[in-house]
Amino acid sequence: MLAQTPLKPGRVPLTTLTLAKFLINCALRLPFPFLGDVSRGLGITTVEAGRLLGIGELAGLASGFVGRDADRGHHRRWTLIGVVVAGFGSLLMALFGAPWALLVGFAAISFGVAVFTTSGHGFLGDQIPVDRRARAIGLYETSWAFALLIGAPICGLLIRSYSWVTPFVIVGVLILAMAPLIRMRMDATTQMRNVEHLAGEGVEAGPISWVAVVSAIGCSVFLTFGAVCTFSSFGPWLEDRHGLKTGGLGAIALGIGIMELVGSGGTAAFADRIGQRRSVAIGSLIMATGSLILLMGGSNSKVFAVAGVLVLFGGFEFGYVSLLSVVSEVGGRKRGLVVGIDHSLVTVTRAIGAGFGPWLAGKGSIRFSTVQGMVIVLAFVSVLSIFAPLLFERSTD
Repeated sequence: MLAQTPLKPGRVPLTTLTLAKFLINCALRLPFPFLGDVSRGLGITTVEAGRLLGIGELAGLASGFVGRDADRGHHRRWTLIGVVVAGFGSLLMALFGAPWALLVGFAAISFGVAVFTTSGHGFLGDQIPVDRRARAIGLYETSWAFALLIGAPICGLLIRSYSWVTPFVIVGVLILAMAPLIRMRMDATTQMRNVEHLAGEGVEAGPISWVAVVSAIGCSVFLTFGAVCTFSSFGPWLEDRHGLKTGGLGAIALGIGIMELVGSGGTAAFADRIGQRRSVAIGSLIMATGSLILLMGGSNSKVFAVAGVLVLFGGFEFGYVSLLSVVSEVGGRKRGLVVGIDHSLVTVTRAIGAGFGPWLAGKGSIRFSTVQGMVIVLAFVSVLSIFAPLLFERSTD
């Protein structure tokens, strides 16, 4: 089988890939907090604009179809495709100023992000030994938090000074400018040879264990569903229950971005030391603690409500990003395929959770969605602690 020669971690173009992922994540995340400006610019309602973005995001399911080709050593090809498609999608979404362009452009962005993420995780999994992989993936995934923390203030300033299209044009141009840099760096660091498995410092690409694969992907789905149930309902609930307005909700969104950074940074700093599987369990328990805070005191105290939300998402980010290293490992020779399937199913889970959370909340404040999320998380932690040696036999801890 054709596989990549493992490289020393210092030679992997992690900074370049993370910068590119930061830019495409900006294109993906920033339409949502500025949905009012986007909808007014297009002459449609926020509900219609949100529906178009939701449909477009389903293009991320494409990640399930590119992993097999990436496993043949074509990580660079799909990384470049992801960058180029996302860049043109951002430009298309902004420059044509029509609802159809928002749909098509955002679908292109979602496709580009999914393809880039799948190929990027596969590349890092092939090149970096598992006992140092969580650090690399944790740093790689800080781009998600930085897209909100850095991108949102700049985007807001540009919209106020010019128009809603300005930041997306700039982001589109910057994304496309990354393509030649990525090609140059990956050309310089990737060597190909015919081998049966990864050698040297790399991870042995042994036979795949589908029990471990199903278990790891199932964990991704359960954690994501538990988080999205709360994420999709906490804003309206805080507004109705505690009277928070746009400014307060914006501050909480900023706090969530900070907690995301803490979570992914925590993975980079600690997960390899304490064990990736153990880190997933710790993150899950922190997430359950946040749910418990919301459940016990959130309805009566604004402080408990905000604290519960922030703790929940900090725990989720730490647990989920740590889990990405496990997912990339259990795939063995089919790492790209497994990572792609995982991302596709998580995309579907986000879509289901985004509708299920508000429905649960409508049945009895946020308690219902919080209980649902906590039960899912605690069930996962129980299964993980009991059956982990069997289900994750390819993990290092």
